[in-house]
Amino acid sequence: MSNDFQPSTLKFILLMAALRESSLANPKNSNDLIRDVEIAYKELCPDGPTKRIAPATIIRHIKTINKSGYMKINTCKNLKDGYYCDSQLFTAAEFSLIAQALYRSPSLSTKETKTLLNKFLNHIDDSGENYLDILAKQIARWSPKRKTPRSTLPNIEKITYAIWHQKEIAFHCYDLDNSNPENLKVRADPLNNKPIEYRVSPYFLVLDNDECYLIAYAPPQKGDKKFLSHFLLTHIADDVRLLGSDNYESIKCMQEYPRYRLDRTLSEQKIMKKLRQINSQWQEERLDPDKDVSRAKFSLDRYMRENPFMYHSPAPVIDIKLHYPPDCLGTILKQFNLSQQDLYAYDTGKTYPDGTPIWSAMLTLQPNKGFYMWLFQQGGRVTVVEPKDIRDEMKKRLAHALAAINAYEKSPDDPISPEDVLVYEKKSTRYKLHDFMEKSMQGLY
Repeated sequence: MSNDFQPSTLKFILLMAALRESSLANPKNSNDLIRDVEIAYKELCPDGPTKRIAPATIIRHIKTINKSGYMKINTCKNLKDGYYCDSQLFTAAEFSLIAQALYRSPSLSTKETKTLLNKFLNHIDDSGENYLDILAKQIARWSPKRKTPRSTLPNIEKITYAIWHQKEIAFHCYDLDNSNPENLKVRADPLNNKPIEYRVSPYFLVLDNDECYLIAYAPPQKGDKKFLSHFLLTHIADDVRLLGSDNYESIKCMQEYPRYRLDRTLSEQKIMKKLRQINSQWQEERLDPDKDVSRAKFSLDRYMRENPFMYHSPAPVIDIKLHYPPDCLGTILKQFNLSQQDLYAYDTGKTYPDGTPIWSAMLTLQPNKGFYMWLFQQGGRVTVVEPKDIRDEMKKRLAHALAAINAYEKSPDDPISPEDVLVYEKKSTRYKLHDFMEKSMQGLY
């Protein structure tokens, strides 16, 4: 490490780092702090001066830290216990929402979820620590099966870096995200069975239905029109490579950009002013401010609303007229992130056979696989009135589902006999008992 610094300054910084790691449950006295600073200092400066920081200096520095407002360091009621950091940044309520989002997301492995949650330990109040303890035990007992077994944070870091630095990235994709990483197969070209490498210009990482997606541009094999693509993060292989910026495409070159460009919602003047303030950094890294402005002026919220469940295709968005009972209005507003002022909804004056009023509304979105998934979730309560081709497609899908049910019911042999069910339940019970006893011995119950 370079010697062009003051040892006292470095020790002050190391003292703050040591205090940051303390809490009411794990306070640190002067001896603890002196030891922590000394160990950290020797790691950074093995040949530097070895004079220890004095207890009186610690007290003086703590007063300075508290006065600055950077951290709040309290003294324990039992003075011998020393000091603890009381700078909780999150209340229990705030932390519980963040923790649940991390716990539920399939895009993070169980190990990464634990690591992230533990980083909140010194940033939450006592109730938050109790909730963290409960959630940690939940993860230890029942590792969420929906979570990916692979570490995804390294890929997220590379992708985030590429987004900011306007660089292309290259990677392969897995066809399916199986529970066993050894069974993952890289997506291959059906013609020659060679792995497909994607070279993309990344724009956004977004969350939708707990999953993380990359919105990017992947050059097509045929044609010259440029459309956005989506990649499920858990399907991106662990070979993400950073490429140069020569072939990085601005998002404004995409076919969808004219529709989603913000004209009045976001002030371009403010963006350009901010970019001028960091102009030296742009020049040093040879970044194009215009590309970043184009991304900032892209209406990401509207784009996600019009591409349900992050399904996307080159098809244009269309106006879709719906009929639905009044109690479905909230479901529609929530799914498409709209307010009642944004959605023209009205009573048609007609009723369903049971007397329920029929309401109507118009949505503008892409009629892709995600939209049909949402319609099926409504169980027939939401009906597409216009256009006719969507109704026809719904009829085909419903007919296919009905045919599958009829084929099953008319089959001479039930694929799952009552005897098979009993055998399965016995095996399942034995497994659960064994799992309970094993975890009990580990102290998890």
